[in-house]
Amino acid sequence: MSKLHLSDDLSLPVDAATQTFAFVARKGAGKTYAAGKLNELLLDAGVQCVILDTVGNWYGLRMPAEGKGSGFDIPVLGGLRGDLPLEPTGGELVADLVADTGRSVIVDVSQFSQADRKRFATSFAKRLWQRKKSEANPTPLFITLEEAQLIVPQMVRGDDAAMVGIWEEIIRLGRNYGIGVAMITQRPQSVNKEVLTQTECLVVLQVNGAPERKALKDWIVHQGMDTKLVDELPTLPIGTAYVWSPQWLGILQKVKIAKKKTFDASATPKVGEKRRQRELAPLDLEAFKDKMAATIEKAKENDVGHLKRTIAELKRENLKHKTSLPPEQEPKIKEVPILKDGQVKDLGAIVERVNKLSEKFLAIAAELAEEIREANLEKDIRAKAHTVQKYSMPARVPARSFTHPVHRDGVPGAAPTNGEISGGMRRMMIALAQRSPLTKKQLGVRAGLSSTSGTFGTYLGRMRSSGYVEGQGDSLVLTAAGLAALGNYEPLPEGRALLDYWLGDLGQSGAGRMLSVLAEAWPTTLTKEELGIRANISHTSGTFGTYLGKLRTLELVEGRGELSASREFFQ
Repeated sequence: MSKLHLSDDLSLPVDAATQTFAFVARKGAGKTYAAGKLNELLLDAGVQCVILDTVGNWYGLRMPAEGKGSGFDIPVLGGLRGDLPLEPTGGELVADLVADTGRSVIVDVSQFSQADRKRFATSFAKRLWQRKKSEANPTPLFITLEEAQLIVPQMVRGDDAAMVGIWEEIIRLGRNYGIGVAMITQRPQSVNKEVLTQTECLVVLQVNGAPERKALKDWIVHQGMDTKLVDELPTLPIGTAYVWSPQWLGILQKVKIAKKKTFDASATPKVGEKRRQRELAPLDLEAFKDKMAATIEKAKENDVGHLKRTIAELKRENLKHKTSLPPEQEPKIKEVPILKDGQVKDLGAIVERVNKLSEKFLAIAAELAEEIREANLEKDIRAKAHTVQKYSMPARVPARSFTHPVHRDGVPGAAPTNGEISGGMRRMMIALAQRSPLTKKQLGVRAGLSSTSGTFGTYLGRMRSSGYVEGQGDSLVLTAAGLAALGNYEPLPEGRALLDYWLGDLGQSGAGRMLSVLAEAWPTTLTKEELGIRANISHTSGTFGTYLGKLRTLELVEGRGELSASREFFQ
């Protein structure tokens, strides 16, 4: 095959296998479909293709579009439909398989956590790049990155640097070693600019968002082209694309992407549509299995189904031996008593009982650890205060924030010597002095304690009995007596200084990154998806929900569908 017919009006030369593509469109407009068509054409041309699938839809290359004929003989590693399991630690192993076998493969990392995905993508890229550069006669290899902003994000933090660095090098220099790349994204502004500017061929379909169109306009300007057509993008029909290639092809052409011959697993299900579950036909992967033996064994160790089957086999084996013994030699098994009426019938009951006791033990141990920590903190503060007094200097209780402690009326004063008010209890009183009323949950978050823990309840009970706190659980306030007993504390700053305070308090945690992103965007609001992408946290993960919940509890964010930083920071 000398030409790759991407549409009826556009045929690409086969050296597309070593070029850099970017497929950009809003959700459902056909970007993955167009990239899938290109991969089909390359596979038909005998080019080795590797898809790093962060979504889990590329298994469709194995199936025919209409249920007739056949798909491609391409293994799926990992994911919900994988032919073979995939471990986060298996990046180097898979890279070696790609280099040694020359076989096309779909690497499905959609079920990995964010940290595991980064780990795999980094080690896979490093080893593959090393192997390709060492080949005496490099063969073409085309790599597709689904949701490229997850692999080469614009905002690089912490462990992102190694991942972005190696992929940027592959995309920038890969053509010298026979490597081509396709990046798929609905958010070009979130793809690393150093990487995006390496694009030789931009395939852009319907795009609505202003940030996305601005990013595209910047790329077009960088290429020295007219930007007026960007205004047409919101009205493009689904499946219609502009293909920009100023250097490689020297074209700017509007085309209708040709129909795929394999199953479109990325298509959005329609209301009322009954989609038949389609299973992948098995492949002969003995060579792969031999090379991935270590990975498979590790996956089996964590496979509940495999463990159950192993246990069943052991039971059958045990039963076989048991029935062959004379009655007088059969082992006598005593039933193990439990704390309540009844007796343990099997090992599972013992395990369940131990697990329950372990949970209770851990809960008690956590409360004791908190009490010990608070006691040690109290002891440490007293020792430091004694040392300070020895040299005739005014003693102070260390404040949690960045300025000098002052009394609520703004006049500096000495710290109270009441040993009852210390550690977690003092932090709770400070939180109430800084901002009232507070719910129990808000108070716990601000004081760094779980509002459902026994320690929190003990401190709150002491404050109530001392007359320091009043109000119900959803409206707690510090009384005048509590304020007098508290003594020195640090009021919260206002405006931008308050934002700086919370950014410093949250640090580089996920909640801190999310607040920083929202503050930078203010007064513009962001969707959860946009916030997740900019903060590099999947918006569908439980972790994202936990961080957002914390920010809401601290009253640092506003909005539901559209989120923004608290306007209190900007008044």
